[in-house]
Amino acid sequence: HVVLSYYFYFTWVNSPPNGIDGGPLGFLTWSIPAIIGTLACDWIVEADGLPRIRPFVFWSVVLMLLGWGISCGTRFYDVPVADQTNPAIQKQKLATYPVIPDEAQFKAKAGEPFSAYLAEPPFVKPPKQEQRQWNYWMMSQRAGTLSYLIFSAGLSLLVYLLFHLACDRGNWHLPLFRTLGTNALVAYILHDLVMESVKPFATKDSPAWYAWGSFILFFWITWLLVRHLEKNKIHLKL
Repeated sequence: HVVLSYYFYFTWVNSPPNGIDGGPLGFLTWSIPAIIGTLACDWIVEADGLPRIRPFVFWSVVLMLLGWGISCGTRFYDVPVADQTNPAIQKQKLATYPVIPDEAQFKAKAGEPFSAYLAEPPFVKPPKQEQRQWNYWMMSQRAGTLSYLIFSAGLSLLVYLLFHLACDRGNWHLPLFRTLGTNALVAYILHDLVMESVKPFATKDSPAWYAWGSFILFFWITWLLVRHLEKNKIHLKL
C-alpha cells in the first residue's frame, strides 16, 4: 500500500471523484484491523476459562502508539509560516511528494525542537491544508492510510476488551446493542437507506438542535426496522 501510494495511489484516491474508505485498494490496509480481530477471537475462544486481560491491554496500547508514531511523519508537511498566505500554496491541498518528503522538507525541519516532530494526539483536529498539506502519513479514512488503520486496530481491541469485561464478566447488557448486534448486517444495509431518506431534510447550515434532531430521527427509524425483524425472529447472516 505504501509503494502504490508512492507511485500514484494516494494522489489518485484523493483527486475528484474522491475515493472513500481507501478506495478500491483500501483492503490492503483495512485488512490490518480484520487480522487483529481474528487473532483476538482466537485468543478468546481457545483460552482455558477466562482469557488473560494484560495481553489485550498491552497490544492495544502498542498498536495505538505505533499508529500515532507513524502519523508523526505528517509533520514534515507543515507549511512554513511565510508561505501560508501564498495563494498558490493555499489552493494546493495535496503535497507534491505525499509519501517520501523531498530534501527541502527535511532541511526545513532540521534544528526544530522535538515537539515539532510530534503529530497531534488522536481525536485532536489537525491544522487546515493551508498550514499542513495532505500526505500519506496523516490519519485518513479516505485514503486508508497505514497510521489510521494501525491505530484503529489498537483502539478496536481496547473497546472490545471493555465490552468483554462489562458483558462477558460483568453480565451487563443493553437491549439496544442486542437488537443491532444480533442483526448487524441488516442494520448496516438499512442505515444507509434511511440516511439517504433523511439527508435531504438536513442541510449543511442547519442549527445544532435541528442536526441532532435529524440524527435521532434517522437512528430511531433504523432501530425500529431492525427491532421489528428481531421481534419476528428474522435475522440476515453470511
